[in-house]
Amino acid sequence: MMARTSEISKLVPPGALDLTEKIDGQSNSMKLEELMEMAETLQHAENLDPQIKDLVNRVKEFQKLKQKVKEEIIEAHAFWETKKKILDSLNAEQLLLEETMRKRLETLKNFLMQCNRKENEAQRQRFEEEKRKLKEFLEAAVEQRQQLQHKRQRMMAEMEKLDINFLSETDISEEKADK
Repeated sequence: MMARTSEISKLVPPGALDLTEKIDGQSNSMKLEELMEMAETLQHAENLDPQIKDLVNRVKEFQKLKQKVKEEIIEAHAFWETKKKILDSLNAEQLLLEETMRKRLETLKNFLMQCNRKENEAQRQRFEEEKRKLKEFLEAAVEQRQQLQHKRQRMMAEMEKLDINFLSETDISEEKADK
């Protein structure tokens, strides 16, 4: 590794030497941003080892990918925010519709109760009317019965009178015929 550092230091401009040392000593703990800065510095150096050029190109690719991922995350976040707003709007609309439905059901319940009351009242009135008509009919029937009874009694009385008259005339005629 030490030989490699010396080769890199020959190819790298004097200000970039500390960056190449970082690559050899602390590559695992280095942040992506530091690698990006190093890639930019090494890119301007001439006569770079092909492996270093490959590394610089890979860092550039990672940089592009990072930017693309960042843009996708921003798009995904914007999409999520849009969908969250739509969901919030739909939830609010659902609550409004549920409240409207609750009120309409309450109105319907009241309307049905009112209809039932009116129907019951109408039935009661029809019953009362039928009861009144039946009472009138019964009263008329009772009156007619009484009239018929009076008429019968009068007819019976007249028949008795006629029978008495007929009998008395028959007795008189028999007496006359006997004589």
